[in-house]
Amino acid sequence: MAESPEIRHRRKMLERILKNWQAWGSLVESQGLMTITVEGEEYHYFDMLEGLNSLPPRQRQAVFYMCIQDKSEAEVAEIMGFENKNCTPVQQYKSFGLTRFLQYLDATPEEQEELKNKVKKYGRNGPRKKKAKVAQ
Repeated sequence: MAESPEIRHRRKMLERILKNWQAWGSLVESQGLMTITVEGEEYHYFDMLEGLNSLPPRQRQAVFYMCIQDKSEAEVAEIMGFENKNCTPVQQYKSFGLTRFLQYLDATPEEQEELKNKVKKYGRNGPRKKKAKVAQ
């Protein structure tokens, strides 16, 4: 299913905001600038932080390293432990993560809590792998 131009535009806008995350963090500390307005939409610093934390672990890593740290896909693939740096799902993780991030920002507080709870079941390091059964 094709993505609407509006969603694509909002995802790119979110990516630009995250690329300036560290500068915004400095302004929060020095001047107390908690809210910014971009194209008529208000973004609150701590809501954005919660949105980032609401992502599944791999999506959070991809968004953090590619958007906030401005690392290349190959660098992020290495950090995330992919052996083949030429063909990785890192870009997909980032794309899905940004879309989910937007869903979080658009959600009601109850829906936001539900999104966070879905991720909590995986813990900090992602889903647990099933142990292989040993033949007896």
